[in-house]
Amino acid sequence: MSMQVQGSSSSGPQPGSAQAPSPGPPLAASLACVARASAIIPPHGMSYEEGQQPKFAPQPPLRNLDASGARAGSEAGMGTDSQQSDTSRPPRRIRLYRPAGAEPAGEGILGLPLAQAALESINPYSASLSADPAWRESSEKCAIFGIYASERDVSRIAYYGLFAQQHRGQESSGIAVANGEHIVCHKDMGLVNQVFNEDILQLLKGPAAIGHNRYSTTGGSVKLNAQPLIFNKHFQRRRGLALGHNGNLVNTMELRQLLLEQFGVTPQTTSDTELIGLLLQEYFVHGSFEEALLKVCNLCRGAFCLVVLTADGVWAARDPWGVRPLCLGRLKKGYVVASENCAFPLIGAEYVREVEPGEIVRLDDKGFTSWHMERPAQRKHCMFEYFYFSRPDTLLRDSEVYSMRFRMGQQLFHEAPVEADMVIGVPESGRPAAEGFSAASGIPVREGLVKNRYVARTFIQPMQSMRAEGVRMKYSVLEQTVRGKRVVLIDDSIVRGNTTRQIPEMLREAGATEIHMRISSSPIIHPCYYGIDFGDPEELIAHRMSVAEIREHLGVDSLHYISVDGMVESTGFPKPDFCLACFNGEYPIKLPENGGPRKFMLEQESHPDQNTG
Repeated sequence: MSMQVQGSSSSGPQPGSAQAPSPGPPLAASLACVARASAIIPPHGMSYEEGQQPKFAPQPPLRNLDASGARAGSEAGMGTDSQQSDTSRPPRRIRLYRPAGAEPAGEGILGLPLAQAALESINPYSASLSADPAWRESSEKCAIFGIYASERDVSRIAYYGLFAQQHRGQESSGIAVANGEHIVCHKDMGLVNQVFNEDILQLLKGPAAIGHNRYSTTGGSVKLNAQPLIFNKHFQRRRGLALGHNGNLVNTMELRQLLLEQFGVTPQTTSDTELIGLLLQEYFVHGSFEEALLKVCNLCRGAFCLVVLTADGVWAARDPWGVRPLCLGRLKKGYVVASENCAFPLIGAEYVREVEPGEIVRLDDKGFTSWHMERPAQRKHCMFEYFYFSRPDTLLRDSEVYSMRFRMGQQLFHEAPVEADMVIGVPESGRPAAEGFSAASGIPVREGLVKNRYVARTFIQPMQSMRAEGVRMKYSVLEQTVRGKRVVLIDDSIVRGNTTRQIPEMLREAGATEIHMRISSSPIIHPCYYGIDFGDPEELIAHRMSVAEIREHLGVDSLHYISVDGMVESTGFPKPDFCLACFNGEYPIKLPENGGPRKFMLEQESHPDQNTG
């Protein structure tokens, strides 16, 4: 039986806290929210009426249980407390499921055994967690994590592995664990430390786990699309699976059509990840999982890194172009995979190597085994990873990201020298390049901008009048430091230009006499279809304006973007190894004839009369 444990009643560190929490409150506190319940959303793949068979879950009919294990009443009367004391939060409901006829036994959720129950609670703030363009210039990719370690607490290790990669996705988080018989999954909208607590981690037991932090590039930011996704149509044959995906496919509609025509399957979510999982599920029933995964990977076209959990182990796959990063690590008794090796020190893992483009790795009780996909391809690493997305302490192709960004700053000075009193890097990703510019120019680097470390995602949305000033909530200027000074302002990129414009304004107001802006990436002119959330060229300021027009728009005295050749040279790797499509319009992975994929195309396919964008 495959179970899902979705939602969290955790309290703990405040949103955006940089401190890794010790997960969670005691169980009694976690269950206190039962009395404040009022809304239910079925978990992925389980859309049904009471007593009916869930889709994609061939198991005995499920029945609704109250906290005592008895059959609950109607939805209107279940667990609602009109005396709710916390009026700042919308009410929510926890719903328990077990097969009809199963009797409570032993320790588990509310007295139910783990193998017979699944918990779902609704994060009442999920609708407010989508990206706000007034806060972010460009959107993160996702983070994936996988572990097989039969003698370790895999759910806790996965938790900290995701926590270390929180920068790659902040919409939702989830962990799935397999114990040889069952797959248990917990996921919800929010940051890692908002989704999980101690009680939830105690329920996720087994030798193998996968985890996922999401930033949406195909499909909306809703709980239905949170990952890992569970596919349990064949769980009775030990062929259930859980899937997490980082990337974006360009042949999404082709795969959707294949599912409909060959298998008669209609997706339940609006994520391209589900298409991968449904195909795996259908091919897995006719052969080994290795054969199914190889077949599906060869069907997929675009950027993808996958972690897949089966009853027997963890599988990881990287697309033949290597657009997304993926690496392998070793524990004392086990192995892990992660999007970035910055996750390894926190969990005590040793970096082994990157997973090669086109490689499939299996982690199990024998260690790890490797295969390669049928189709070879030229490496096409995403350049965004090098100047922005990845953490500075991450290794990309065994080279430290910080060093490459430092060299980009040096290259900026060589291309566009300027006389000034100080160099300021926009926190955090602009700092390594600022230090490089300072080293090359001799101009001292100063902390002219201070970042509020607790502004990331917030459950309390700013008033509309404040959204336009969102950057002022995120940054403050050290007025006495910049007053009367000529400033070189270093940032990693300018995508839409909405937030970038406010920083020079703040420096002017603080008394800076000159502002010379230097950007450690080239002008972003074309949309990305491989996993960065800017698919509309009209959103891109460099698509609409020349560099001179952008300089005037930003109100700076001079503006220079690093050249494409200078940016590539700073990495130390050959130019043909990179995807530079957003700079030069040359897309290395063939796009459909009708153009690249759109973020909400699956919503529009399912509901053509609705405006989802």
